[in-house]
Amino acid sequence: MTEAPTRPTADTDSATPVGLIKSVVAQASFLAALMFYAGVLYDSAYFGYFHLSSLSIGFTFAELVVQSLRLMAVPLLALLAVGLLLMQVPDLVRRLPGRLATIDVGAFAATARCHALVLLAGVLMLLFWRPLQLHGWGWVAPVTIAAGLLLGQTRAANGGRRPHGLFRHAVPILAAGVFLLWAVALIAALTGHSDAEADARRIEDRPAVVVFSSKSLKLSPHPELHEQCLAAESDTLYRCRYVGLRLLITRGGRYYLFPVGWRHDTDPVYVLQEGGGLRVELLPGTR
Repeated sequence: MTEAPTRPTADTDSATPVGLIKSVVAQASFLAALMFYAGVLYDSAYFGYFHLSSLSIGFTFAELVVQSLRLMAVPLLALLAVGLLLMQVPDLVRRLPGRLATIDVGAFAATARCHALVLLAGVLMLLFWRPLQLHGWGWVAPVTIAAGLLLGQTRAANGGRRPHGLFRHAVPILAAGVFLLWAVALIAALTGHSDAEADARRIEDRPAVVVFSSKSLKLSPHPELHEQCLAAESDTLYRCRYVGLRLLITRGGRYYLFPVGWRHDTDPVYVLQEGGGLRVELLPGTR
């Protein structure tokens, strides 16, 4: 009597080249979507500091993904390092000598059984979330809550068995993902705002801009913005010249400029479109 053929399991399928390719593509797609999300939040915070909307500037998907690389700062790198370390804990424990492995497994199991306390600590942090956020540590609260939820999904926290079902498994995993996305959003906004503040303090280092115009542009006055206009009867295409400006960004012939000594609370950002009697020259910034 022949045995019925067995169907390949999910683990067997994932070990095949096709399965590995599918896994890599799925992970790469998720990572690209996450980087796009982080890039949008970073740009919104960065350009929002200069009273601009990142949507009106018109970044492409690839540019937003590249922008998210600027999030590789200490908080996010620390979060990624801790996450990768936790993923490697089982393998590291197996490589330890017998006695040490027993101690580490016991410590991890004890921590997992106390996942409710970790979750409670994260909830308590939410009560003081605003002071934490003002000091740049608001992301710690959602990360702690996510850690408590994920620890609650381990075998050590459930008597050697993994939880199953909608409310014991699916909902906690979904909630942990939401809290981790919130943490990424907080880190992106914090990094974008701090980078904008740093760039505003170093305006002189940015490319200098000289604007030539066939007529007066009637720009909002600023002590560092100087308009130099020739008489109306002068035989020249560009009668007016503007100096004292620095370049924030340029997109599609539009130049986003701010004056030297720009202040966040009071000073304008100028948006000029090159062409039609207006020409822009870029020069090196000065220290």
